[in-house]
Amino acid sequence: MNENVYVRQPFFYIILIVNYKKYIHENILFLTTVISLLINATLVRFFTVGNYFEIKPLLADLAITIFLCSFAYLFRPKKRINYYMTLSVFLTFICLANSVYYTFYTSFISVSLILTSLQISEVGDAVVENVLQLKDFVLLIQPFIVLFVYRNLKRSQYFGKEKLGYGRKIMIPNLIFAFFLFLLFFSTLTGVELSRLNNQWNREFLIMKVGVYTYLINDIVKSLEPRIRAFFGYEEVAREVADYYKNNQLEHKTNKYTNIFKGKNIITIHAESIQTFVMDLEFNDEEVTPNLNKLAREGLHFTNFYSQVGVG
Repeated sequence: MNENVYVRQPFFYIILIVNYKKYIHENILFLTTVISLLINATLVRFFTVGNYFEIKPLLADLAITIFLCSFAYLFRPKKRINYYMTLSVFLTFICLANSVYYTFYTSFISVSLILTSLQISEVGDAVVENVLQLKDFVLLIQPFIVLFVYRNLKRSQYFGKEKLGYGRKIMIPNLIFAFFLFLLFFSTLTGVELSRLNNQWNREFLIMKVGVYTYLINDIVKSLEPRIRAFFGYEEVAREVADYYKNNQLEHKTNKYTNIFKGKNIITIHAESIQTFVMDLEFNDEEVTPNLNKLAREGLHFTNFYSQVGVG
């Protein structure tokens, strides 16, 4: 009788009748990881865009952390720490990278930049001395909090005395709750926010509206999308490319400079952001830019030359 009544109750009622005291006591490590990761994401927004009281990004980051941490229940209680620590280190690195990147570029890091940053170990000392700021070190506390709680629980025989379940019966309710939070979050997004999320445009705006972790997952999906589409849908991609060039045909225009170099040998020099002091430098009695110096000695002014022939 009671079981039937329970099944017929709405979702919100089920949430209300949960024994939260028991749930908290049996899921201390899970809740510690979720809350500390959520705090890290909130701190990143506090250090950067500043909207740490915004509900939408908070809701999105909470949903992501619950979703990711729920998979720890596939492991036995004593083994979950390995999963929690791996997840904590990875997401802490993401938060730290975004905080540092925003300090210097007023933007947020992408997946491609994250892969490049893995080479940073070769210049680790310089990063600590010249790049990291005091606020960034606060983010590094999160994995140590998880490890500290785990060791205290282990010391108190928590994993031996308590009947801590594992498996899908424990994981699925958390996943359902995370999914519910996702639905609630997406229901609050405007058309503009959905459009920018789909196009991954304006990173600062996205962090303000969808949070750090949602931005990360969306960026990963968008980075993999071209490869997935090319692998599984070559014909569709080829058709899109063909349609693009069909609808954007190049118009050939002529003017008084057309064919001005016809029959001549052309040397193109691409020197982005070069400064004139380089042309005055010598190493071992050798000029650093001998060819540019030769042109300069012949009286050629590069800016006037390019403007005269219509290049830039």
